[in-house]
Amino acid sequence: MNDTILVTGATGTVGSQVVKKLAEIGANVRAALRSTSKAEKLSGVEVVEFDLNKPETVQSAFTGIDKLFLATPLVANMVELDATSLEAAKKAGVKQPDFGLISWHCLFC
Repeated sequence: MNDTILVTGATGTVGSQVVKKLAEIGANVRAALRSTSKAEKLSGVEVVEFDLNKPETVQSAFTGIDKLFLATPLVANMVELDATSLEAAKKAGVKQPDFGLISWHCLFC
């Protein structure tokens, strides 16, 4: 597998498992973290800063990736966070139109 896959929320409950499984099968994984201080939890993958409040980190995280696994946290503005991330992926020219999208929009509805 030569594609580079960006996984957001890479140290979260879902994202960390996605990173682990992708790394186990030899995928090129780019783990996106708000704080790279948590990078020690991840081994064998590229780690990048990804903070939706810092637009420069968003665009650089998406540059050069082929596929996306977007794990959005359960927060009040999660729909806006998804939209921002998907727009950045589009601008970066992410080649893979089908991607994982985990977002808990109606978890407690």
